Amino acid sequence: AVVCTIKLYTKYQISQFMPTLQPSFNGFLIEELPITASLNQVEHVNGENYMVAELKKCILFPQQSGKLTITSGNYDVTVVQYEKIRSIFGYVQQPVEKQLKVKSNSATVNITPLPSPRPATFNGAVGRYSITSAVNPQQLKTYEAATYKFNISGSGNIKYIKSPIIDFPSQFEVYDPQSNINANPNGSTVSGSVAFEYTFIPQFVGKYTIPSVTFTYFDTEKKSYVTLNTEAYNLTVAKGSGAPAVSKSGGIEQKNKDILHIKLGDLNLEKQHSYLLDSFSYWLWYIVPVLAVAALLFYYRKSLKERA
Repeated sequence: AVVCTIKLYTKYQISQFMPTLQPSFNGFLIEELPITASLNQVEHVNGENYMVAELKKCILFPQQSGKLTITSGNYDVTVVQYEKIRSIFGYVQQPVEKQLKVKSNSATVNITPLPSPRPATFNGAVGRYSITSAVNPQQLKTYEAATYKFNISGSGNIKYIKSPIIDFPSQFEVYDPQSNINANPNGSTVSGSVAFEYTFIPQFVGKYTIPSVTFTYFDTEKKSYVTLNTEAYNLTVAKGSGAPAVSKSGGIEQKNKDILHIKLGDLNLEKQHSYLLDSFSYWLWYIVPVLAVAALLFYYRKSLKERA
């Protein structure tokens, strides 16, 4: 983590402050910190006192090595100065607004690459972490949903940690994991936890093992890779509602009947088109009303002639 702070130093009262070019953080992931920009601090710089306001403060996580440059952007500032003018009462001070365009310095950060070789289980986590896991419920039955939770807690780039790959048994139907991140800035880094929840459904009766999950991160204090492992879970799946039967030899006698396999091969499908304009009933809806109106007009004219 790299902390970046953009400050404004001034000796004048400011009536308007407008950013015209936003800061650039190329090569970083940004965790912006909430601040209230107000001139309520005084700093002593080069023998003079300045009023200081924090414009932006964020925690940066570099994504590449080498020299990365951070620019603070451009700003339009309207300051209030007081000029002496002559009046009938003598010299008085009158406030005058002046427009200024300011641009701060650029900061360069040297980012060293992570040590090589990197472990195969390393997935970009940098900081200090601990892990836990749990399976719920412990008593499993076929065709009943269960969850495997993998929790990571600590400090670092925790918001950007990817979900681990868990080698579930092939007899389990596994859904994409859901993540829940609870992390907030803490000093010069981000601390908290992230939980990955996997939902799986056992398909068959038997004994299965969810192997240990390996999580590797780079420890910024030890300057080395640290590998953590969860416990393995040995699960016994009992027969549930709609579960397939198990033969004496341990094999599956029949598969579930409520969900059928995809049918393959020639399905003898036919492609047919039926246009509405080609049907007789479509034109009949126009012809019948026209004939009815014509017959009504003929009868009406005949009736008028007979009455005359």
